[in-house]
Amino acid sequence: MFNTEVKLNYIKYNPNNNHNFESVMNNYFSKAEVMEKMYRKDLATFTSAEILAMYKSFLTPSLNFLIIINNQFLRYTDWYMTEIENIDNQNHYVEIRNDMLIDCIMLSSNHSSILSRDELSNIVKALYNPYEQFTCFAYFEGFKSSDLYELKITDFDVDKRIVELPGRTLSVSKELIHYAEQSSEEYETYTIFGEPTGGNGGFLPEDDRIIKTSARCAYTTSEFERSRIVYRIIQKLKRYDFVPRAMSATTLAESGRIELIRNLMKEHNIESPEEILRQFKEAYVTRYGRISSIPKWLLNYASFFHNS
Repeated sequence: MFNTEVKLNYIKYNPNNNHNFESVMNNYFSKAEVMEKMYRKDLATFTSAEILAMYKSFLTPSLNFLIIINNQFLRYTDWYMTEIENIDNQNHYVEIRNDMLIDCIMLSSNHSSILSRDELSNIVKALYNPYEQFTCFAYFEGFKSSDLYELKITDFDVDKRIVELPGRTLSVSKELIHYAEQSSEEYETYTIFGEPTGGNGGFLPEDDRIIKTSARCAYTTSEFERSRIVYRIIQKLKRYDFVPRAMSATTLAESGRIELIRNLMKEHNIESPEEILRQFKEAYVTRYGRISSIPKWLLNYASFFHNS
């Protein structure tokens, strides 16, 4: 992070500071670091032209993402001008209009329904609600909707990085455990800008579940409805422009399955996904379930295994 001490002070003393705000701003500042080093100055002192060049360097297809990050950088620059230095008495982020941002987006926005772990991680880091972050990774790592409604942090062996689920035991990533712990301890929801929603439905029930539901759903007894409540968390994320329209619980699980097979191909130096599916059937079936037609599945996803 460029100008680290200044940016950490901004995060520390920001009135909206919470673990979600800190995580998101660290991510945003990291994205700006390359251009800050190139221009040899803090992003708060960028000219309009330099700001637009920075946004083009992000290579994002999402206009909404650029609107959000410009708003956050505008707030940071206001603070910087007051607390650090005021070079030309101008916050140039105010000058950035949406039509300017349109010219900065990567127009080849061919959103694939399949995401790599890194791609999913970038999406998740832009979210503020831990329960949303956790749910994305949970589907990616093979959890079912029915696993998640009553799941608690005590169901995890954090040191061994495993979780006991009905009928199976899964190994899990550090990222998933991180978001599980945060979600378990969070009792408020946040807007797309990281601001607490407060009243007006923004408070979560004070129970020990990882995914807390609103009070009106807290006593839902139907297993189907409980699964749908969790499933709809992913569907509602599509209100954010940086979330692919095709992303769903199903495509996240399929993405995770593809990632698992690709990793096994690398680990065992096996070039054929068919051979992986034959040798490691138990591994992917236990986590993601059976593939109804392997030849058809391989045909659909063949491109993801080239040069893996």
